[in-house]
Amino acid sequence: MALSYRVIKKGGVFATTVGPIEDNAAKQAGIRAVHVLMQRNTADLIELAQQVVKGVLKPRMGENLPLNEARQAQEMSQKGQAGGKLILKVA
Repeated sequence: MALSYRVIKKGGVFATTVGPIEDNAAKQAGIRAVHVLMQRNTADLIELAQQVVKGVLKPRMGENLPLNEARQAQEMSQKGQAGGKLILKVA
């Protein structure tokens, strides 16, 4: 996790759903790191989408894979090989 802190601009915020946060490493990098727990809520998802459209949030995108490679995508994610959000194509 601390390696990710290097790519955040000083004064920036690193938000993750994967923990734990390494407070000392975040402070040394000059950023704030937060662990986000999600509860599905339509209003919150709409707000997040709007923040992405405005450029306030920048999701890190990984690979696009066909749905029949979902197992491979899960394995990549669990091994930390995703390099961002994996997208499964349904059609």
